[in-house]
Amino acid sequence: MVINMSENKSLEKNNPGRKRIYSDDTIMKLLMVMIMNQIPTFKGLHRYLEQNPIILSNCGLDSLPSRRTLGRRMKRFMPLWVRKEPIKREKHENR
Repeated sequence: MVINMSENKSLEKNNPGRKRIYSDDTIMKLLMVMIMNQIPTFKGLHRYLEQNPIILSNCGLDSLPSRRTLGRRMKRFMPLWVRKEPIKREKHENR
């Protein structure tokens, strides 16, 4: 799956502040790793990437972003991909 984030102008940063070190494309790749490996937390993703540097390299990174950076940047994309809704279980009647 290839995602070109440069076409999505709505996710570009328009406010002042520190220059971003990691591109939206890179953060999206890391989010895909999180989803595909069913990692439920940003802390878990950080730990997974620490233990699997080849995946980090395949995503185009030389160094691991902080856990805080991962969480802050990925939350912008989460509504597009993941909706955290509780699983509704149907009640079965005893027969």
